[in-house]
Amino acid sequence: MAGAIGAAMCAFVGAGIFSDFTEVDKLVKPVDSFIPNSGHKEIYDELFINYKNIYSSLKTTYQKTNSKRF
Repeated sequence: MAGAIGAAMCAFVGAGIFSDFTEVDKLVKPVDSFIPNSGHKEIYDELFINYKNIYSSLKTTYQKTNSKRF
């Protein structure tokens, strides 16, 4: 749902319903927070490297896929 809420916030600001993004607090109220386990830093670092590799590998594919749409 985060993507949809983010898109709605962009639309509200773009349409002038909200004057800027500081008004997002009117709709979004955090109920919990996540604090990473510092003991898992090596795992997080490895996963982030994997994420960046996947992103890099797919970037050209996404560009080709969307080239005729935009």
